[in-house]
Amino acid sequence: MSIKSRILALVGAFAVMALAIAALGVLTIRDYDRMMKNYGLSYDNTYYGEHLNYLVSSAVMESRGIYLSKDTTSARVFAKRLENDLTEIEQTLEDWRVNGGPAKLASFGVIEKQAADFITFRRELIRLGTTVSPAEADKLGNNERARARRIAFQADVEKAVLASRKDLANHQAIAREYNAKRAIHFMTVAIMGIVLMVAISVWIVVEFISKPLKTIANAIISVSEGKYDTPIPDAHPHHDPAHVHHSHDEIASVWRAIEHLRDRAIEADRLAREQREIERLKQMELRQIILD
Repeated sequence: MSIKSRILALVGAFAVMALAIAALGVLTIRDYDRMMKNYGLSYDNTYYGEHLNYLVSSAVMESRGIYLSKDTTSARVFAKRLENDLTEIEQTLEDWRVNGGPAKLASFGVIEKQAADFITFRRELIRLGTTVSPAEADKLGNNERARARRIAFQADVEKAVLASRKDLANHQAIAREYNAKRAIHFMTVAIMGIVLMVAISVWIVVEFISKPLKTIANAIISVSEGKYDTPIPDAHPHHDPAHVHHSHDEIASVWRAIEHLRDRAIEADRLAREQREIERLKQMELRQIILD
């Protein structure tokens, strides 16, 4: 494998690590979204329950205004506000139902039925107070039986609110624990990935770049000093099966170039020696001629 291929493989490994972190991030977002959905349902149940109790209390106060009115005309002021409260109670129940109340609150059906009875009862009270007399409305609503039913209704709503608050606190605790654990997961993956990538990078640089280049530098110096017996590894990998896998990488190309340079240097030295020998022979012939 060439150095280029090794570097590309290293880049690919970095990409895989990035994808792993991204996948962990996507998984975290999905889990967090699920937890926030459960948290939102608990929050909605808490809000709607508290708001419903507030509206019931407001309706009771307006009912008392009807009881204390002098006549049907003065009772209409309180009746109008009471009707607004009852309408808002209906809307609150509808919103609660749509936003998951039945799915997260076992007592929602009971509360819904109690609310329907409460609304029917209070509208009858409005009818009596505005068309008959406030006294008749007082007779219908201002008694222990009606009061006990209303108190029981609000007590059930309060129980639901307390349960939702507890559920809300549990989801908050789960989210905090999840955040802490997932932070550790991210740090672990990141640190392990960085350590692994650094180790692989150092190994590639040292084993396939630094060491070979140092060996090449020493070989070039030796050849330049005339040490032509300097071993040239990887120049002919077919002679050495152990080096076949290096035959096409950049380092092998450099070794082949050095071998070619060495061979040319050997040839140049041979030619120089032959030339010197020819000149020596010519000088000997010339000396012989002179002596003769």
